[in-house]
Amino acid sequence: MSQKTVIIYNPIAYWFRQYETTLELLERYCQHGYDVKLLACKAKLPTCMANPDHNLGICVQCQSRFAAGLKWALNGKAADHISTMGFYALDGLQQQKIREIERMTFASIAEVQKFEIDGSDIGLAAMSSVISHLREPHPDVVQHRAVIMRFLKSAAVTHYSFKTLFERNRPDEFVVFNGRFAEVRPAMRLAQKMGIGTYVFEAIQGLIEHYVLTRNSFLHDLEVMKGEMERVYAETPLSEDEQRQLARETFRLSRIFYFEQEEKRDESEVAKLRVRQLDEPLRLIIFNNSEDEFEAIPGWKNPFYKNQNDGIEQLLMSFAGRDDIHITLREHPNLKGVASSQRDFLRTLPARFANFTRIEAESKVSSYELLDQHDLVMTFGSSIGIEAAYFGKPVILMGRAQYEDLRCCIQPAGHTPLVRWLNEYIASNQLPTDVPTQADVKLAALKYGVFKRSYGIPYQHVKMTWKPFRYDMVRDGALTAIDASPLAMKLSAGLLRLERLRGKSQ
Repeated sequence: MSQKTVIIYNPIAYWFRQYETTLELLERYCQHGYDVKLLACKAKLPTCMANPDHNLGICVQCQSRFAAGLKWALNGKAADHISTMGFYALDGLQQQKIREIERMTFASIAEVQKFEIDGSDIGLAAMSSVISHLREPHPDVVQHRAVIMRFLKSAAVTHYSFKTLFERNRPDEFVVFNGRFAEVRPAMRLAQKMGIGTYVFEAIQGLIEHYVLTRNSFLHDLEVMKGEMERVYAETPLSEDEQRQLARETFRLSRIFYFEQEEKRDESEVAKLRVRQLDEPLRLIIFNNSEDEFEAIPGWKNPFYKNQNDGIEQLLMSFAGRDDIHITLREHPNLKGVASSQRDFLRTLPARFANFTRIEAESKVSSYELLDQHDLVMTFGSSIGIEAAYFGKPVILMGRAQYEDLRCCIQPAGHTPLVRWLNEYIASNQLPTDVPTQADVKLAALKYGVFKRSYGIPYQHVKMTWKPFRYDMVRDGALTAIDASPLAMKLSAGLLRLERLRGKSQ
């Protein structure tokens, strides 16, 4: 019987933990008897998420880290089963097609997103990267043409290269990082189309000792993740007491983290807000998301509004001039320091609506302190929605969320039903009978808590060290740091200085 083969592709060795996870998977496949081919970028991509400007200084560090990781892998017992090669494989005709793409013009984001090659969603992948890089959910396609074209070219280069690669070296399985960005999604799409067993991996915040590996889809696929949540809960070996403990840890540790690390409480500002809202019959707080996170990902489109800003504005217009309700918006801390059309619009609202308060992302007021002060919570899908439900607050969900099917939130069927429900609540101070019960919320918390703390695959060879956000490789009890070489770091520093000087001179 011939040896099974797997190709592993992560072009961004520059990113800590993600590359270490790549090496973890390489080691895992070797242990299962596979011949493993690790693909290298070799600075051939026009751009990537770690290096949007294709700065050679960053490329030098990335390639040096790649080499250090490969050296660690080749020191293992399965070294004979590991090989590496560059992924880039464009012929003359394909290079001509790339040049034709460079000359294309687009009038709108939608036009870019609709662009496909051989049925692969090249444009959607490119815009997903562009939006994430710019932190702008609605970038101007003329103003940002250069960055859009770089990501579009990267997506096209990836598509054509992997088309050739898979035709010449068809593996039994293909493992790819992330699956969403321009430099990786076309490879995932081709493998899916060719019937190659495809797995997408990612190391995510909140799961320190695990990584995620999904089959035939990526972590941002909402329906897949909802199904995974149910599967993990159904298959958990934990007793109900252990499940409750895990849920408590999930929600309470999140709250402790916010208080002690993310948002230092400014008591004077909290007190000022408290006084301002003492006589308000109903205090509603909205927690939004950073719009750019899911703007170009299928399945996350808001079912009721054009976007979150539209939903907030419609709600404020429905209750404009009212003194029986005060609405507060807490901008998501992930928007801190971000200049975007989303935030520009939100800044205009306090002057238009007297019964509205905007708390900007940079504020040191704790989101959890604000949660305690308000009667109702509304979210468009932020994780604080299910956290607020756990802490006993009625929560209105007006968007998509991983927890949307867990029956922990009030979910009006649209804007008009939302307004009707709020008016009835203002008048009666009574929640309707069909809202989630304590038993519903308890079960939702168990499912969500177990999922968030136990989902994924435990690391065997990746270990978080005493240095924040630093992960080393472990084999036979010995730790190895996957670092760029001192020479590469010096060369990188010089190249980065040259790039800065060049930028100043232009």
